[in-house]
Amino acid sequence: MVLYFAYGSNMSTKQLRERGIKPKRSFVAELRRHKLDFNKQGSDGSGKANVERDESNKVLGVVFEITQSDLAELDRYEGAPTHYGRKNVTVISEEGESCRAITYVAVRKAEGLRPKAAYVRKIIEGAVEAGLPWTYIEPLHILLSGLE
Repeated sequence: MVLYFAYGSNMSTKQLRERGIKPKRSFVAELRRHKLDFNKQGSDGSGKANVERDESNKVLGVVFEITQSDLAELDRYEGAPTHYGRKNVTVISEEGESCRAITYVAVRKAEGLRPKAAYVRKIIEGAVEAGLPWTYIEPLHILLSGLE
């Protein structure tokens, strides 16, 4: 089994299942000393979620326990290794326990990208489903209101 830390649209179990990935269990966790950014250029030219090193921030997300074959499917959907690359990270659960997980980070980045509204909605859906706090979701809603 593999622990996978999702911070973007993959926080949605619905989206994962649509991609054929069947998590065994999940829990909320944080990636410390990172921030959420939309600096990965998607094939449509819009910004996609990425995590960037930032000592004063943290990124909340969901850790999913998946199989090796599910990880191979994620590689395919995330365009690994040319679009997103795998990165080993240490995340902290809500109970304060640390664990090692795999996440995806952008291989090539660009400044000034804007995500599409539908994409931000998917991230919000996953965040709500996971029970992330409103203080984390609210900035996504503010971002969304500027895109519509």
